[in-house]
Amino acid sequence: MSTLEQQIEGIRTKCARQIDVIRTEAGRTDEWRRQQLARIYRVIRDEAQAAADAHEANVNRQRRITESKVFGLVGVAGDPASLAISRRDAGDRAAQLKSESEALALLARAERSGDEPLARAIVERATEAGWVNVANAFLDVRPHLNDEVNELWQQAANSVQDDFRMAMTLGGLKPRELGSLSDEQIDKVADTPLEGAAALSGVQLAAVRNEQQREAMEVRS
Repeated sequence: MSTLEQQIEGIRTKCARQIDVIRTEAGRTDEWRRQQLARIYRVIRDEAQAAADAHEANVNRQRRITESKVFGLVGVAGDPASLAISRRDAGDRAAQLKSESEALALLARAERSGDEPLARAIVERATEAGWVNVANAFLDVRPHLNDEVNELWQQAANSVQDDFRMAMTLGGLKPRELGSLSDEQIDKVADTPLEGAAALSGVQLAAVRNEQQREAMEVRS
């Protein structure tokens, strides 16, 4: 279980007791229970989303650091201003690559000419496109970047998996009584004041109905 999943499970556990009380509290109408469950779910959902957002921000921060090591030119010999211009131009050139074979050919030319900005731009394009052979060819010349390149590839794979897991996890947090409702509908249920009989407890509702029956009998008599 990932750190994020542990955080969300902690949120779920914290609210589980409240959900049980709502479901089992005697003398409550179904409308009241539904509204209270909607309010609890909203707390769970919003806290889980905040945890997910914080996790994503941390992942993105780490990704930027790693990308600067692999795609940037820190530590590369040369005039920084000239290197920056070369890297920008190389990025435009690499963006035009349409296939892995084309990228491999251009990388080979960059290696022969010692064009480091172009090589970095090509591996960035390869990472975006999923061209693993290009990444491996890049690492053959720069084995010291192996961990960083592998980290970027793993992050790209995890991003898709994390999105899927998060969607499944958030869906699993929803009480079964609210299963057919969208988040927008749940917010409406949580915020709409109960009126009339729906606002009463079961005991109160029974008392009202008994009184209505008594009054009806008196009228008939």
